[in-house]
Amino acid sequence: MTTLPSFFSFALPCLLATGACATATPTPKLVEPHDVAPLVVDYRLTNRAADGALIVGGAMGLWGAHGGVFKHVTPHGDVELSFEALRMPGEEVMVLVHYKESSSEGARMEWAPVLVVKRNTETSAIVDSLGGGRELTLALR
Repeated sequence: MTTLPSFFSFALPCLLATGACATATPTPKLVEPHDVAPLVVDYRLTNRAADGALIVGGAMGLWGAHGGVFKHVTPHGDVELSFEALRMPGEEVMVLVHYKESSSEGARMEWAPVLVVKRNTETSAIVDSLGGGRELTLALR
């Protein structure tokens, strides 16, 4: 009676030869809390219709190694924009956005893009909805 070698007797030498077993997955690098330059995230949310009207806009400062959370609600409560900015290693910030809007006719929209922006650059996201859509532009300085 012949016994066949197990799968591991074939696979183990191959894995060891390629180094697949030798290293563990590296852990993500955290931002060091000291000597971190302050950053400012500028934001603009515009209507993509022909007029390109500004819906909300402003800036949020980030100090230290941590990010921040911001929320803007218009006086009538028809627009709500909130975001969480997370500092990444280097001069990048990941921004998790949550946007809600309701029209006077009762239409509602929710939108949640995630954007990564580098210092001295600008990035944007668009959505087509509610009378022409919306464009969110973030700049990091």
